[in-house]
Amino acid sequence: MKKKIIASSIIGVIGIMTFIGFIIFSVLNISGGIQMNTPSQLIETLEEGQYTVFHEYKSYGNGQIIISSEEDLNGLKVVVTSKDGQNIELLPVKGNVTYNINNRSGRGIFTFDIPELDEYHISTESKNSVALNISQMTAMSIIKIVFTSFLILIVTAVLILIVLLNKAKNIDEDYDRYED
Repeated sequence: MKKKIIASSIIGVIGIMTFIGFIIFSVLNISGGIQMNTPSQLIETLEEGQYTVFHEYKSYGNGQIIISSEEDLNGLKVVVTSKDGQNIELLPVKGNVTYNINNRSGRGIFTFDIPELDEYHISTESKNSVALNISQMTAMSIIKIVFTSFLILIVTAVLILIVLLNKAKNIDEDYDRYED
């Protein structure tokens, strides 16, 4: 029984460390992204996948806290263009995608799909200066993070139960089979 408790404790510690590591890694990836203030232009290498343009209504930069409202978005134009001049279609965000990480708060306003790894030109125009964050964080990516986190905990719990409930084989059973 003592070996079972030690084994299940080791499985539990490994499971919890995996869970915490996964959460930290996921949050660090989410909090990244391309930070830009409007109006501006930049050329950025983007990986294939879906991206979300967030209005960072609470942001900071150059030693200043920047707070803006939805009214500041009036007249905002974002254009993403491939190297060969093809416009990438921007669509409104489905649902309410928000974040509050590292003293930054944002709300999703557009999504777009990047077909392949390449350099893309991103330009923004606006009547008011607003902070934007462009990242691969989507509602589906957040759901995947939550689902995977719970899956790690469930697998850990199942492995602990298997170890604790597994009957120890009686040593004499092996010898009894050969005694006839």
